Amino acid sequence: MIENVQHGQRTHEIGLEGKGLVLTGLPEEVAQRLDRARTGFLRAGALVAAAHASIELVLVLAGMGRRDRIQPVIDELRRAVRQVRRHGEALFALYQVTNAVALGTDLDEAAAGALSRLPAPETR
Repeated sequence: MIENVQHGQRTHEIGLEGKGLVLTGLPEEVAQRLDRARTGFLRAGALVAAAHASIELVLVLAGMGRRDRIQPVIDELRRAVRQVRRHGEALFALYQVTNAVALGTDLDEAAAGALSRLPAPETR
């Protein structure tokens, strides 16, 4: 994720569904949009896309200092992966990022590594 500050707002450049996407707004607004996308992907059974959105959401939440909101993101993806018994790599990619948050290591590096391990998001 790349963050640029312009006029008091942040521009978040992320990749979802294999496309570049720019979300502009205050961090809380961006987090809400990512959370809506994530839950929509989960409902549709698009677990890899949900993992991509989850990773980006965790980065935004960590940047906001809202670590208390990260565990539910992990839990929902874990439940979805267990239910369909596929795409375990999605969960491990998310763990890589949340571990970096917990350890205070480089989040951009962790996210890049995690996203590189995921297959391209499925399209529905």
